[in-house]
Amino acid sequence: MGIGVLSDGSYIVAGSAESSDGDVSSNNGCDDVWLFRINSSGSLEWEKNYGGSGNDAAASVLVLDDDYILVCGATGSSDGDVAGNNGDTDVWLIKTDSSGDIVWTGCHGGQKKDLIYELVPSGSVNGFIGGGCTFSSDGDVSFNNGGGDLWIAEFGYPDENPMPDPTVTPTQRLTVTPTPTEVYTKVSGEPSSTSVDLQAIIRVMSEKDYTADTGIEGGEQESDGQQTETPPYINAQKVIGGTGDDFATSVIAGSSGFVVAGTVDSDEGDIESENGGADILLAGFDSGLDLVWQKYIGGSGDDTAVSIVKSGDDSLVIAGTTSSSDGDIPLLHGGSDILLACTDGKGDIK
Repeated sequence: MGIGVLSDGSYIVAGSAESSDGDVSSNNGCDDVWLFRINSSGSLEWEKNYGGSGNDAAASVLVLDDDYILVCGATGSSDGDVAGNNGDTDVWLIKTDSSGDIVWTGCHGGQKKDLIYELVPSGSVNGFIGGGCTFSSDGDVSFNNGGGDLWIAEFGYPDENPMPDPTVTPTQRLTVTPTPTEVYTKVSGEPSSTSVDLQAIIRVMSEKDYTADTGIEGGEQESDGQQTETPPYINAQKVIGGTGDDFATSVIAGSSGFVVAGTVDSDEGDIESENGGADILLAGFDSGLDLVWQKYIGGSGDDTAVSIVKSGDDSLVIAGTTSSSDGDIPLLHGGSDILLACTDGKGDIK
């Protein structure tokens, strides 16, 4: 789930809802993406549900210029508000205006489970970088090492004079798209390769033929009668992992690229960890999504990353969990503990 701040100081909260009573006005079936706005006093101003007959949930939210809202979620539906699902669970992007009315929606993924947990501005015009995991090797996904892989993708629109890509036929460039200003995100849970796991979805973008909610074919939609927009597609992507389940949970912009925090259960393929159990992965990528460096934090137990932030001196602070008491972990109180770690800008523990 996620929370964002609008220009008037009110808050946008994105999550999921299975109810159709109380504060929740409707339900499309199973769990829906639930978006609501509250004022600075906590009073509900409006709420909206989005989804179909399957399980749908939000993982994070971005507040864009002019108070447009971009929700990053997951969908197990192929009806209702959802068009173009590639199979199983897809990444589902929803752009709305400040009243929660849909501007466009888009599905991204392959025939298996695909999740993006967090979006941040990429620095390019109209672009976003997302971090998550994929079990697919088809559709929008370029490759898979086996099991679940870390999936880093840049979503956006073609340059004014793009180099032709024989494998991609871009959609029409949107006329006007706000650029992101603020992001507030919280994630929790773990992905599962065996089912559409709502808890995995809650912690939680390539081109398709979309049918907009206004009924206009081809992915175009009139949001206010003056601008026509299409969902973004994948400009670039990177798949990293081994035969185990490996996933990214949080991403931040760095000085010359991006830093991703995730959890890896593999010890071969692209993964070089030898601590044992699941480990925290910190990976630095340049602006073209080429891997520049990678570091691991953990011990012989299971160690997971939930979120990463950058401090004022460019240090990285990682929040997660640990069940280790050796390796990089000096102490365990019992069972599983909350873990906080601080590293320099290239992942070396301070």
